[in-house]
Amino acid sequence: MNKFFTWYTLSRTIHRIFVSVVIIGTIIMGGTGSMLKYPALNTLLNLDLGMIRAVHNAVSSYFGGILAIMAITGSIMYIYPWYMRKKQQRS
Repeated sequence: MNKFFTWYTLSRTIHRIFVSVVIIGTIIMGGTGSMLKYPALNTLLNLDLGMIRAVHNAVSSYFGGILAIMAITGSIMYIYPWYMRKKQQRS
């Protein structure tokens, strides 16, 4: 088993786990972002704008980091089949 295959399987596992995290993060970011953009929602739901902003800011750092990791693992998953085809053509 080659080293690149190990990176591929590890990347695929990480990517699949983080897809669920990004879905949850997207719901949180979208909901809090909408509440920040449309303050009328806050008055209807009786929510504190400062708390919503704090949640949005706290989640955004993790969300950005996870998206970056997903971009890296997705790139590895994209490159692996191309690499294997090139390797087989040389053989």
